[in-house]
Amino acid sequence: MSSTQDPSPIPAPVRAVLELFSGPLAEVSFPDVDRESLAASAAEVESRREVLQSALEAVARAREALEAGQASLIEQAQKAHAYASVFASSDADLQSALAEIKFDGRALAPKRRRGRPRKAKAASNAGSAKAQSQTSLAVADSDAA
Repeated sequence: MSSTQDPSPIPAPVRAVLELFSGPLAEVSFPDVDRESLAASAAEVESRREVLQSALEAVARAREALEAGQASLIEQAQKAHAYASVFASSDADLQSALAEIKFDGRALAPKRRRGRPRKAKAASNAGSAKAQSQTSLAVADSDAA
């Protein structure tokens, strides 16, 4: 993060008083207030601003490091989850526990079943596909007319 010059932490009226005590009032002294004490206080405020700026830059670097570490951990956990899913292929309890784990706020896709679909399921899917194609043809025929 580049260090950009922030506006002065010293308010404009205070800067105006500092200028007066650096110019026409340079030799004037009041109890606990003179040019040197005002300049020292202004320097202390500027020093604290620099400390704050450094701390904010350190916080930004720490945040970036934290986010990189979190991303690495998430990637590693996803890989571990994938390996565990393969390992758990014969353990229904472990499979269900792994299926409940969510990454990025959504559940991982359930494991696809392998092999041919059951006859009843295949027949119902074929029936809905046939109805869909008939509807599409009917719409296409009415558009052509």
